[in-house]
Amino acid sequence: MAVKIVGHRAYKADPYCPENTLQAYDRAYEAKVDIIETDIQLTADGVVVISHDMDTARMYNEGHVISQSNWSSLKALHIKGNVDITMPSLKDSLEWLTKHDNVTLMIDIKPTNSKVIIAKAISDMMAVVNDIEYWRKRIIFGLWDVSWYEFGVVTGAFKSFRVLSIGISMKSIQEFIDYSKKLNEPVYKLYGISLHFVGTWSDTFQEKWLPILKENNLKLFLWTVNKDIDVKYVSALPVDGIVTDNPVNMRESVKKWTANPVPFSAPPAKSKEGIRFYCYLTIYKLVVRLVFSPWANYKVLRSYSIASLFMAFLRRVHFI
Repeated sequence: MAVKIVGHRAYKADPYCPENTLQAYDRAYEAKVDIIETDIQLTADGVVVISHDMDTARMYNEGHVISQSNWSSLKALHIKGNVDITMPSLKDSLEWLTKHDNVTLMIDIKPTNSKVIIAKAISDMMAVVNDIEYWRKRIIFGLWDVSWYEFGVVTGAFKSFRVLSIGISMKSIQEFIDYSKKLNEPVYKLYGISLHFVGTWSDTFQEKWLPILKENNLKLFLWTVNKDIDVKYVSALPVDGIVTDNPVNMRESVKKWTANPVPFSAPPAKSKEGIRFYCYLTIYKLVVRLVFSPWANYKVLRSYSIASLFMAFLRRVHFI
């Protein structure tokens, strides 16, 4: 089976089609992505909107905290430098999806939201097309915290939907796998995992986790892969999908390396490639330690935790 190309925030690499906008969806569709990955947030008055960030300051002409703002205020904003591009609601995105075949929407739900956003999202789906089976074929839910998976199971919201566990490491993802196995319910079975690509750079992943993924028939997605060399490193793995900022370039890399897969091997430490490799590996290990440390959620700047500030820095340097 061909590796699926997943457009990260639709098409994050194109500055003319800002991330998580309908223009970015159009660009991703033109690039023939298999899946569009997008993020949702919930407004103060209960409208589900498309945004990666909890506030609008980075992308839009005014800074508003989404959870503290009404939709009427947010929909009046525009992308910095382009008054014609505005924030879409989830309903806008779903209506777009009904007009574009052969593409799936992967909805990334950050755990900073209220869990009611799940019910709101499904309500929006039914308002656009009143057929739950239709949406089960068109939507994948991506979750970061196992409590959200448990909530979707207990409430019945995730029945027969594809659910992905997203994680920086296999430590958090294992909780999803264990819960799925305990359920023994085919209609709620975990569909797959989405792991940071550096998480595959170890013997432990190859020897411990790959057999577990195979045993449980779990799909393997990797994020966020933008370099040709990183496709090479994972070319021999049973990867089902690659999340990328630049779908056009990534499709070429995937085509090249899947035709001639190379077994994983760390590069020489003193080579240019090796310096990058071991720097990334060191950063990755620090990130994993931080995320799972007891002080990761300690607030140091207004509502921002140590972990969130560190993650913002990593996004700035394109590590995540």
